[in-house]
Amino acid sequence: MEKLNKRQKIQRIKRVVSSALLSAFSVVILVLGYYSSAEWTAIFVVSLLLWIAYEIGGTPLCFMATVVTNALALLFIPNLAFSITLVFISAYTPVRALLNKLRNSLAWMLKYLYFNIAFLSWFWLNTYVLGLEDFLHFVQNYLSRSGVLPKVVLIVMMLALEVTFSIYELFFQRFEKILKRRLADFKDKFLT
Repeated sequence: MEKLNKRQKIQRIKRVVSSALLSAFSVVILVLGYYSSAEWTAIFVVSLLLWIAYEIGGTPLCFMATVVTNALALLFIPNLAFSITLVFISAYTPVRALLNKLRNSLAWMLKYLYFNIAFLSWFWLNTYVLGLEDFLHFVQNYLSRSGVLPKVVLIVMMLALEVTFSIYELFFQRFEKILKRRLADFKDKFLT
């Protein structure tokens, strides 16, 4: 293992401290979002903010900031369904950091695969583990009474989710470009 000099140690400490502050700020956003009924907005904003950890310190720091943010949110927000949703959405940030190193078409395909697996897992956990199957029965009864085919609704819902994911990813790419420009000065002054 390579021995770090004093300057490298200071740079590493600055990166870790920056990601810790980012995690704390993310938890504040999540708590405010949870108690002001803006849960989904807070979760998506935090997933974007966690990308700052990647820009500052790479994939390992992004992964660490995501884990710390999720653990702190679990401590401060006593809602398991909210925490599960946060885990699946915020985990996309380090997954995206790993997949960005691949070719563009392969990365998109694997991002869609992650999204679909994460969504189905999230849906299964919320429905069958947390006991939200009553909602599922309500939807089935409503669809059977309204004459709409449940398979058609499922297909439309999945297509809408895929489009939503595509829009989110395009927005994420735009955010990444803006962030790289804005963080260049910060990284030069603070992290070097």
